[in-house]
Amino acid sequence: MQDSHFLRPAITALVIKRLQRGESINLYGEPGIGKTRLLEDIRQSGLADTHIISVSFRGYQYSYDGFCKAVWTEADLEYSVFLMNLSC
Repeated sequence: MQDSHFLRPAITALVIKRLQRGESINLYGEPGIGKTRLLEDIRQSGLADTHIISVSFRGYQYSYDGFCKAVWTEADLEYSVFLMNLSC
């Protein structure tokens, strides 16, 4: 992991360690605090077997189904496959 380019090396390293343990991370917060930069730093870290999905919660506060569809679209997966797997 090359951390010389990270905006906040300690925080980025902590998040990467959690991802390496198999944990999921949800980032949220006010605009301008560095969420997008943290994701970019993680992308550039070379972390294996990691897929970063970025979906804004705005517009989905009343539509969990819509939010799930947006996540699956961002993940480049078929939402109908997800629904079929849930019913198995």
